[in-house]
Amino acid sequence: MASRTALVVFLVWGLFLRHNGAEGRRLSGEEDLEPEKQFRVLNKSPVKTIRTKYGDAYKCVHFHEQAAFHHPSLNNHTFHFQMKPLSYPKDKKKKETRTLIKLAKSTWVNGKGCPRGTVPIRKLTKEEFIETKLATETYASKSGFLTAQDLGASRLDLLSAQDPGVHYAVVHTKADGPYNGGGMVSSVYNPQVVGSQYSSARLKIQNGPESIEVGWMVNPSLNKDNRTRLYVYTNAGESHCFNAHCPGIITVRPDIPLDFILEPTSTRGSSGKRYVEQFFIYKDAANGNWFLEIGNGFVIGFWPQTRFTTLANSANYVEWGGVVSSPPDVPSPPMGSGNSRLFADTAQDAFCSAITVVNKDHQIVDASDTQKFTDIGDVYHVKDIGFYNNHFRHIFFFGGLGGYTGN
Repeated sequence: MASRTALVVFLVWGLFLRHNGAEGRRLSGEEDLEPEKQFRVLNKSPVKTIRTKYGDAYKCVHFHEQAAFHHPSLNNHTFHFQMKPLSYPKDKKKKETRTLIKLAKSTWVNGKGCPRGTVPIRKLTKEEFIETKLATETYASKSGFLTAQDLGASRLDLLSAQDPGVHYAVVHTKADGPYNGGGMVSSVYNPQVVGSQYSSARLKIQNGPESIEVGWMVNPSLNKDNRTRLYVYTNAGESHCFNAHCPGIITVRPDIPLDFILEPTSTRGSSGKRYVEQFFIYKDAANGNWFLEIGNGFVIGFWPQTRFTTLANSANYVEWGGVVSSPPDVPSPPMGSGNSRLFADTAQDAFCSAITVVNKDHQIVDASDTQKFTDIGDVYHVKDIGFYNNHFRHIFFFGGLGGYTGN
């Protein structure tokens, strides 16, 4: 059995190295560790192991032993598990979403999550760990950066042409900022995907080649199931990763993991139910760290300012909406509610409402100077309503049936 495991690891890691060679990307020191050593670094003995009602096992690791602290920029940190922002954006308002803490407690078999001072990290076998690395590399190769001003064209148009199989239905800022954050309330669905496909809705904050994302995603390659999960993605310098299995975001809550299952999900139609989640990323004006909130003001984690170069001071681009991916020869997956057309109806369509930016004065304002984009308008759609009312604020609808096989 041991020899079989070693063979699988060797073959999968060989594919990982081959992929990186093909992409021509230089691995950082942390990523360049051989799989055995890297797995040991990220697989220290936990305080305890707990399970969810879905069967997932999570390690409860001490706050300072999570993977994020293995980055050289954090050698002399003073962070602790009770970290909170020192300053909040002005005019911060809470939107109606499901009660995340109640949902979390009902998810854990023990009814509460990890002990105080620890954080939940999903337990992976060595093969699953390397498959997660491969899923991360695939996602990274499809998340490049091109400067629209330099190339005289839409950045998203260029990225779509550069990465066949990735399709967008989004709204994004037009001005260069600066932005100190952004937020949205997104309806949550469970689009059906197969194999290496994924379907997601995200909030993305970016400056140059560096970016941070949060949202929901169905991604069997990453999560080993077809459930809708919370996800966080970090692209900082030469390293990038999903969730908590590499030096990315520092998570602070003992009860909400970064790949938390979001169930139940919305069902379209007049008799269906609608479930939404609030996502908010903002820069602490006092210390420069980027904080992540989910639901009604729950701080899930933060990115230290020292982890970034271009994103260290502010962002110049904010994006909201749906993204799907599929091998070019495989019919693309549904996006959002999976309707073949948009009805501009919250009961029928996936939507992002209360889309906001945090401006240069650290004030939360409705996103106004925006532009919509979809690379395949016959398949994936976006309808930007703009400011609708005081409840939904700036809202847009997005989604599509999928089934596209071209480039």
